[in-house]
Amino acid sequence: MWGTVALAAAALLLAARLLAPNLLLAAASPAFALGTGVSARVSALFASAGSARSFAAKNTALASANATLELENATLAAKVADLETLIGTSTPPLRGIAAGVVARPPEAPYDTLIVDGGADAGVLLRMEAAGPAGTPLGLVTGVTARFARVRLFTAAGALTDAWVGTARVPILLKGAGGSFVATVPQGSGVAVGDLVYLGGAGAVPVGRVARLSGDASEPVVTLAIAPLVNPLSLAVVSLVETPAAASSTLESGL
Repeated sequence: MWGTVALAAAALLLAARLLAPNLLLAAASPAFALGTGVSARVSALFASAGSARSFAAKNTALASANATLELENATLAAKVADLETLIGTSTPPLRGIAAGVVARPPEAPYDTLIVDGGADAGVLLRMEAAGPAGTPLGLVTGVTARFARVRLFTAAGALTDAWVGTARVPILLKGAGGSFVATVPQGSGVAVGDLVYLGGAGAVPVGRVARLSGDASEPVVTLAIAPLVNPLSLAVVSLVETPAAASSTLESGL
């Protein structure tokens, strides 16, 4: 009996396979689709978990970096506060009388500035005009009630005591029209790039050695010196009183 049933079932399956070859595949397709969907969801779940772990790790690293930066900023702020306590504010107020530049070459004579500070503001003859960081630019050579004329140290024929280099070699700085020239003894050790300072108190540079010229057999070397500040690009200068200015008399006109 069981053999007959098995034989009949086999015959039925064979007939179904011959008459409808895709019947079994169609019947199994829902199960296959369900398995594929479950597999995709499981993969997505694991991928999401991996992304979440990666995102959490990045957040932790960023939080640590932010904490480090905050600590460094606090340390720097403390150092700045200590320095300001020792040496004063890092942005000291402008010394002297602030005056705006109202005329420069070609409106004014070459190597000359006209500024809007005059006798009414306390400007005196022989006051020194200075640029950024107190860089000396020139001297007041004429004053009216509201304006002053500044002759720059670079003016042709202007002579100013100065020194150059770390060895402080003394020189006579000569204005050459927008630049300076000077001479030093052969073998003085002055080199291109050395800074040039005006004589007197303080050590504020006014120029830098741009070129050396002269034969080795000559007793002196000629220095071509470029000013550190282009005064023709300045909008404001400060006028500082010097001992010569305090005793000078007013020169009318510019």
